[in-house]
Amino acid sequence: MRWTALLSVLVELHNNGDDAQNGWKPHVYNAAIKNVRESCNVEITKKNIASRCKIFDKHYEIISKILSQSGFGWD
Repeated sequence: MRWTALLSVLVELHNNGDDAQNGWKPHVYNAAIKNVRESCNVEITKKNIASRCKIFDKHYEIISKILSQSGFGWD
């Protein structure tokens, strides 16, 4: 649940253009921390968010590779 809360705010802020070339803008971390705390009543830090983003990136890379394989698609 808390990662869903985190993802929802990150997607929203990304769609608003609040991500930078090399990561998130500082206010994004504050918004994400606030959203997860309010939604899930869980303490979270910028370090927690950065760590989870690295995991999301790894999952994205794996899924992208799988979907790019010949014969594996949504056609």
